[in-house]
Amino acid sequence: MGRHRILVFAVLFALANRFQSNLEHVIRQLHEESAKVEETSLLTRHISCSKNEKLPINWCLDVNQVPRYLGIQSGTTQHNNNTTPLKTLKVQHYTHAGFEQCLADKTVVFIGDSRVRYQLLDLAAYLKNHRFIKCFDHSYYHDAGQFSPDKECLLIYKNSVTTMTQWFSQSTDMLLSQNSSQQRAVCDCYRPPVSDAFDRTMDNRFIKRMTPFGEINLIYFRTMVNSIRISSNFPPFSSFDSSLNNMPSAAHCEPGECAFEGDLNATLWNVLPLLNATHAFINLGWEHLFGIEAQSELSCVMEQYTKQYPHIKLYLISHPPARKDVINHIQLFDAKNLKCHVPVFDRSIINTGVPLEWYFDNMHVMSILNEEYNHQLVETICPISSSSMM
Repeated sequence: MGRHRILVFAVLFALANRFQSNLEHVIRQLHEESAKVEETSLLTRHISCSKNEKLPINWCLDVNQVPRYLGIQSGTTQHNNNTTPLKTLKVQHYTHAGFEQCLADKTVVFIGDSRVRYQLLDLAAYLKNHRFIKCFDHSYYHDAGQFSPDKECLLIYKNSVTTMTQWFSQSTDMLLSQNSSQQRAVCDCYRPPVSDAFDRTMDNRFIKRMTPFGEINLIYFRTMVNSIRISSNFPPFSSFDSSLNNMPSAAHCEPGECAFEGDLNATLWNVLPLLNATHAFINLGWEHLFGIEAQSELSCVMEQYTKQYPHIKLYLISHPPARKDVINHIQLFDAKNLKCHVPVFDRSIINTGVPLEWYFDNMHVMSILNEEYNHQLVETICPISSSSMM
């Protein structure tokens, strides 16, 4: 009997230890899952919003009176057709931490005209300020006297009394972190007094941001007529730190004197690899000069390029439609018309039926649309549904 009791106690003791070990394992798993949920909640957020008669049918208004894009829906071509104002909806976006984690350890290059540049500057301002710029287009969703536009609106539409030289300097300074090196920016910029001297115009930007997740590099090369020039004091022909120290006092380069001069095709092959680019959103320039045929040819160049550089993810970035085309419901871009199948970041779809007040001139959009473009851009790089943002 004594031996039997000892054996029973030994078995019970072993079972108890095993149960405790399993319980501890389950508790650890629960803690890990809880941590993942907490981390995810810090990186993304669900935003409640309601339909509003002032908005197109594929938009809603959140509790802070910010319009939110709901995505492509059937029957979204008409403005002021938002027929269910009381219905509560939700959209999911990355938080500021989510933006930083997605973009960390990446070099994202933007190539295009001023509409691409304004989107980049809007993104860089958000990273610095932890909030998106709000300009006059937001005033239509607030009571009179209850809204004042942000001073950073200068970044996405130039004040007519500001010269381009002043604007280059002011827009660069607005992107710098105060009293720290967390976010730095350099501008390889020049606009000649003659407005149509496109061959002498330069607007190249480099924003570098340090985050808890890693370093973010955002780069912009301006092209209006499929022509890009880069000075010897700007990356990749100079280090970022050297550019930061030398660019403010450096003279701009004239045609024939720059470290690089070429079209978009030459920039892809000769510049992007030197920058260690991971992603690039590109177009040829003004769409009235480069219509669907030219964009279609570009799509095949992109397809060939991706075979050579598979680690650089290229996207053809479409133009927002002009305000007059929004009025007439004209859709000028359709990815199905491209010769070669390449990833497309289509801003024209987002603009379908939007209020004309969201533009500040016939070609350029204000803050509401630039914010939405950047939500969609980061979610293109790092889809929210993915379990990983690598």
